[in-house]
Amino acid sequence: MVLLKKAIIALLLIFLILIFAGNDILNMSMGQDVVASLEGRIFFLQREQGVLNLYAADAQLTNIKLVYSHRGQGEENENIIEYCYDKSRDEISFMAMKGGNWGLFSIKIGEESPRFIRENESWPKDFQAYVKPELTGIKAINKRGSLYLSGNGEEIELKHYYGIYDSKFSSGYFPLGFSPDGKYLLYSWNGHLTPVGAVLECLLQGTEDSVYIIDLESCKSNYYIAGQKVQWIK
Repeated sequence: MVLLKKAIIALLLIFLILIFAGNDILNMSMGQDVVASLEGRIFFLQREQGVLNLYAADAQLTNIKLVYSHRGQGEENENIIEYCYDKSRDEISFMAMKGGNWGLFSIKIGEESPRFIRENESWPKDFQAYVKPELTGIKAINKRGSLYLSGNGEEIELKHYYGIYDSKFSSGYFPLGFSPDGKYLLYSWNGHLTPVGAVLECLLQGTEDSVYIIDLESCKSNYYIAGQKVQWIK
């Protein structure tokens, strides 16, 4: 009877670990040297105290700086919902609220106050800022949680998902986009091996997008940032 109780407790502990398995556990088996070799500059949206703010950093995640936060501007919705960096002008265009309506703003890197351009109900179609999961002839895809490269009539598995697949709560590894040189792929996943873990964390802590990066040559991967809508500049 004692051995049975111990076995049951051990199984419960294993189950709880699988439910709440997160970034700290998963990073133990990842290649911690991936980020150190990255080149270029990134921009990304990150949620802090419920508000999406815009950040910039070197691709190696050094020199991380807040570019702009719309918090405290008297708007009901303080999020930045879209943005685009123009390298030629060293300037960011972004969408945020003004007077209760979505509007287009512009701010030079290093400035504190943006310029209001115009009211705009939709994001300009000519702004294609974020990393994309497709290069010429090659596409990163998710198949029942696992991460694949698809092209030239064949598929190569990059990362196999061992959790319980669920399209909404445990979708596994979801491709976001390639680095400018095509050597790395950014992907997201919620850090849980079961739908139960994802649901419980959402209820208890809220959620934040976790972005990972994989070296396509070595297949080493590493946790990268907690953020959304990454733009990677050469």
